Amino acid sequence: MLARVVSCLLLLGAVSAAAAPSGPSLEEKVKMLQESLYRKPVMNLNMERWRNLVRSQPRNYSMMVMFTALSPGVNCPICKPAYDEFFILANSFRYAHSETRSLYFAVVDYEEAPNVFQQMNLNTAPILYHFGPKLQGKKKPEQMDFQRHGFDADAMARFVHDQTETFCRVHHASGYVRRKNHFLYTFMSKLSVLGNFM
Repeated sequence: MLARVVSCLLLLGAVSAAAAPSGPSLEEKVKMLQESLYRKPVMNLNMERWRNLVRSQPRNYSMMVMFTALSPGVNCPICKPAYDEFFILANSFRYAHSETRSLYFAVVDYEEAPNVFQQMNLNTAPILYHFGPKLQGKKKPEQMDFQRHGFDADAMARFVHDQTETFCRVHHASGYVRRKNHFLYTFMSKLSVLGNFM
């Protein structure tokens, strides 16, 4: 008799463990994202956050995720300026739409989460993807074409609008245009110098 009771308890424990959700609930995800948004406009993703917040369902929100390589040891001259523009956009969104609970911005840095790059089969950076609320499994997310549209905050805002129908007016800090023009001049000069050696 005691053996039957123990067997039933073990069976009930196994069934309840199998029925328990493997990741956070939708409410927990949104709460975690909102708390992060209140602290800073862009959330850094590691493998666990990537799996729980971006790749798993349920999800009723969109994620704009920039894959980048910001470490000085990685030779990516446009990663930092592209990330800065992404941050400007995310910060503008945070001040205008912090309570919408439908769109969040995140970054995956190669140095911090190379396994996420591997999972996405990425060997280049920067890349901006839109992970919509219905995207599941191995489906490919929408990617912004930096070659065609550029990587400034206004171009990214247009991509966000095209993907989510959320308009975000980008607020630039004073001196932004001067810094942006200086960067473009410097970047183009380096490209022309590199072109002479090839």
